[in-house]
Amino acid sequence: MNISKKTLLLLITVGVGVTGITPWGGSLNRAIAVTHLDILDVYYRLIPLQAILFVLGVMLCWFMAKIENRNGSGISPEEFHYMRADMLTCKTDHNPWLLKLNFALVIATIVILVSGLVAGNYLFMIAFSLAVIINYPDAKKAQQKIKEYALTIFPVIVIFLTIGVFVGILQNTGIIKVLVNEIAEIFPTSLGPYLYLILAAFSVPIVILIGSDAFYFALLPLAVGLGQSFGVSPLHVTIAMLITEQIGLLLSPVIPATHLGLSLLNLRVDEHVRHSMTKVWIMSMCALIAALVIGTIPV
Repeated sequence: MNISKKTLLLLITVGVGVTGITPWGGSLNRAIAVTHLDILDVYYRLIPLQAILFVLGVMLCWFMAKIENRNGSGISPEEFHYMRADMLTCKTDHNPWLLKLNFALVIATIVILVSGLVAGNYLFMIAFSLAVIINYPDAKKAQQKIKEYALTIFPVIVIFLTIGVFVGILQNTGIIKVLVNEIAEIFPTSLGPYLYLILAAFSVPIVILIGSDAFYFALLPLAVGLGQSFGVSPLHVTIAMLITEQIGLLLSPVIPATHLGLSLLNLRVDEHVRHSMTKVWIMSMCALIAALVIGTIPV
């Protein structure tokens, strides 16, 4: 449709940022691993902000569509209908009954997870077992598929184990407490309760520089400690940092998914950041302001 590749990646970045705020998403789980808050309690408070971000994302799509139209993008209605028909044509054989069953399993898993009826770790093990039985009733094929996907899952397991060690060292050796006390002495007491909001306001450029792991496992504990020293709840600090960081996640060059998008579209990191950073940062700031206005984060 002759749309700029940089605009496409911008919209994907925003889409991932909005829809990635889920109880099974990486950012929320990283934040919970550090703060030890209840994941559903945090997520329920994030839902109104996620809805606001969705509306902002649609508005951004409309704005970018106007720009792209002025730059000559678009195809004729006939070309569009031909393209749509080609995309909807199934090129492989599939079982409609199996597709419906998988869809029902996914929806049921999400509903049970959000409702909190079953702990997430148990729920995902049960859902995975059912998915394997439904899709691969032959034990040999099931084992082959498990081995195939285990190669991508193993590094994630290692990361979470190392995260546990890292967070344990930070929390139990007193490093965080010393850092918090040193930083708190630099700022005026009147500014103390708002330090986490200042950090949240700059989440987008910070995550571009250091990535999500360092953001959550190094910066977030520091922000939580600073907030607690001035009487701010860890829940409010976590919400402020998460809602502003998530939207700019795929701008960071240290995120593997960013490089996947860049390689698929044949773009450079600097092209993506220059084209998208200002727009994404504005959305991040709007999310923070909305959180303050609707009272999700009290002032």
